[in-house]
Amino acid sequence: MSPSVRLVFVVHDHQPVGNFDDVIERAYQESYRPFLDLVERHAGIRIAIHTSGPLAEWLDRHHPDYLDRLAGPAGGGAAGATTWGWPARLRGRRPAAGPARGPRRG
Repeated sequence: MSPSVRLVFVVHDHQPVGNFDDVIERAYQESYRPFLDLVERHAGIRIAIHTSGPLAEWLDRHHPDYLDRLAGPAGGGAAGATTWGWPARLRGRRPAAGPARGPRRG
């Protein structure tokens, strides 16, 4: 029997403080949202997505549904949200059904 290998896959999403709304919106439309869409379609791939505080604040104002998706078990548990610095942005965002899973501190 060959030894098993466990891969930890963490994606870091970040935007600097004070970045322009149109720049972040383009990154959201072309990167953050499509990536989460992909992850949700492949529930067998488990990952963690770390979203930095400034980006989490922007998402909370412009796309709160995205944070709801991060806080829930995306794709049946495929993605888990991690956050450092602003965990309150994800607090209280839990899936309606299934196990209570919220942000984890790293």
